[in-house]
Parts: sequence; C-alpha cells; structure tokens
Amino acid sequence: MWRGLPFKLAHCMTLELQPIFDAWGEPDAATRAALVTPALNENFYYADPHAPHPYQGVSAFLDFLTVFAERVPDAAAKIVATSRHNTHARVTLDLTRDGAPMARVQYFIDHDINGKLTRMVGFMGTEDTA
Repeated sequence: MWRGLPFKLAHCMTLELQPIFDAWGEPDAATRAALVTPALNENFYYADPHAPHPYQGVSAFLDFLTVFAERVPDAAAKIVATSRHNTHARVTLDLTRDGAPMARVQYFIDHDINGKLTRMVGFMGTEDTA
C-alpha cells in the first residue's frame, strides 16, 4: 500500500495538512508564510469558491490568505475528515469565527510525488453541515 509515496504523506495526512489550514486563522503574515510555504509546490494552484479567480503560485496563495485574514479575523479551520488515494486527497473542514461555526467546506487536493501540494480546489458545503 502507498508504494512510491513518502511515508509522511501516506501515514499522517491530517497531521501534515492541518498546519496549512492553520494559516487561515493566523493574523501574522510571516507566520502564515512559514506554515504553508514548505508544503507547497512552487506552481501551486488554488481555487476558492469566493475568489474572483484561481491563484497560481505560492505568493499568490499567500496574498489570498492575507485577504482572508483581513476579512475574517479570528477564523479557524479544523480538519474533521480526510480520504485519499494515490496522490489525491479530499479534506472536510469546519470553519469557525470566534469559536462559532461558520461553514463546513471540502477541498480536493493533489500532491506531487515528493508530498508537496500542487493543486487545491475548495467547495462550500457538504452533505453534512457544521
């Protein structure tokens, strides 16, 4: 099982991805960059249902996170479920603000063979709600 993939990717998907989602609620730009940059492929692609266009590259994604942090201070994103196969993952998150439920969302994520995220596409809502 999981031949050819780094152990950390196959073994601890939730633990490896949670720091990336911790960046959503991080007010400090340098800390946000430190949380996400090591995990992202330089050509990382991010699409968000509330964004006017997809973001291409690490710096563009960090720009998105800056806008999110400004618009939704005190937000938090906690992984509640994951499923995966090969280099693909589906992650369900609960978004909160000041500890109150805001939304349940899903992300579909692709990884390269080194475990770096190459693509992340978000969708609002799931069959269950927070």
